Order: sequence, then C-alpha cells, then structure tokens
Amino acid sequence: MQTNLQEAPEAATQVEPLRLELERCQHELSQCQGRLRQMEGLFAHVADSMLLTGSDGRIIDANPAASALLGYEKRELLNLHAWDFVTPASRHAILQQIRRTASGIAVTLQATCPCKSGEQKVLDLRFARFDAGGHELMVLSFRDVTEAKRAEAFLAAEKRLLEMVAQGQSLSSILSALCEQFEKLYSGSVSSVLLADSRSDRLWHGAAPNISPKYTEAISGGVKIGPSEGSCGTAAYRGEPVFVSDIDADPLWRDYRNAALACGLRSCWSMPIFSTERKVLGTFATYFREPASPTRHQHDVIEQ
Repeated sequence: MQTNLQEAPEAATQVEPLRLELERCQHELSQCQGRLRQMEGLFAHVADSMLLTGSDGRIIDANPAASALLGYEKRELLNLHAWDFVTPASRHAILQQIRRTASGIAVTLQATCPCKSGEQKVLDLRFARFDAGGHELMVLSFRDVTEAKRAEAFLAAEKRLLEMVAQGQSLSSILSALCEQFEKLYSGSVSSVLLADSRSDRLWHGAAPNISPKYTEAISGGVKIGPSEGSCGTAAYRGEPVFVSDIDADPLWRDYRNAALACGLRSCWSMPIFSTERKVLGTFATYFREPASPTRHQHDVIEQ
C-alpha cells in the first residue's frame, strides 16, 4: 500500500505534461479549424472560378463560380479531372509549364474549354501547385473571356470587310467573306446571304460558301418573300429577325424543311438587310446542325 501511495505523485507528475500538451494540441486544432472555415468561406465566395485538384488533376474541391461557369453541380465536378476541360494539346502545354515552374509560382495561359452544355468557352487559366503536408496539390482559377475574344474577332472581321469594299472587290467576294467571318465567330455554324428582287418578290442566292451545294440548288428558283417562307423569306416579309430553333418542327419551314434537313441543317436565324431608306435588300442567315436559339450576344452580333 505504501508503495502505491509513493507512486501516485510520480504518475501525476508524468500525466501533467501530457495534459498540457493535449490542451495545446486542442487549442491549435481549434485555431486550424477556424482558419479552415475562413478559407472555405473565401473559396466559396471569391468571384473567380476555382478548382482544387490533386497532382494528377483529379478535382477534390470546386467553388460555386466554377460550377456555374462550367454547368456542372459540385458533386459532378468531384468525379472529373481538370484535364477533362482542355484539349490534349492544351494539357500537354500546361503540364510542361507547370513542371518547369517552382512550387507556388503561377502558370497563366488561355485555352478553349467545353462546358456541360457543349458550349466552347475561352478561359484565362491560372495554375499553381503547392505542398500540403507532403501532398502536392494544384489550385486552378479561371475567367470566361469568350465574349471579349469574340468582340476582338468581330472588330477584325469588320475591318477586313471595309478593306475589301475600299479595294473594290466584287460583291460576291465580300458577301462570302462576311459569311466566313461570322462562321469563325461561332464554331459549327454556316451562313448565307440572299438578295432581294422587288420585281419577283423573291430572294436569290448571294453567297453561301460553306453550305451544301445541294441546298443552294434546292432553292435556286428563289425563296418567296411571304409570311410563312422559311426564316429568310419571312424575315424579309416582316422586316424583322426570325429565329427558328428547330427547322424540323417549325411551320414556317413547311416548304423548305426536307431540303434543309437533307443537308443537315436543323436551325436557322435570319436577319433582314436594310438600305439607308429601310428598304429590304436581302437577308443574312446563319444555320446550325442542331436545334439552337441565339444568346443575347449572338442576337446583337447578327444585328450588327
């Protein structure tokens, strides 16, 4: 009994440092948890889109801005890799730059990335890798610059067309260039220009550089200007844009539907072309190979 009583103070002496160390660890843990909550709040509310990935590119966290831009819910993003959003060529270029860059130093570049909807967006990307307790992680932030790039391309196209006019190039060359410039702005589209003839109340072929010749041949007799004459004939009749998102289902295309579908054309947006006196000179149309409706920006570009 006496031996046990003698050992008790010694045990208490040994336990006390452990208790103090436990309290210190608990305090540090509480501080870390507080900092973590602060970082999570910052990550969630930062305006830029952000992804946190492992060294292999597997996404382990995503903020709401990234989900909104890419069109995926967070739970879906956590089953993907950052490389799912870039082409193999872009991935190779990114990895090369990251390997040549020290940890903590950002790599910036621009790449075209597919969203869940299938839309291709131009993004300014910023990568940085860092060590987190012996594990290499990467943080990726990105901004959508698609519309800014399209605005630049639009201004360049406008300059090119004005140069062609100043050089006295033929009308057919200028109209074909107009179609091709718009097609560059919106990948997957094909465009045409029809010219109005007031004597026959019809629209005639002006330019369609990348539309199937079979379709051009199918309307070689001209498109009537009337209330139910496809997108172009109706746009010329109304004097306003006509956006048909599904040629297969829209009654305006009753007389032209088979020819369009046979050539893989599924949607058509048409805009009347006016003279300074507001006389309809023709129509500009863009086609897509799937049902589609224009965004506000696309609507504005077509009007310009």
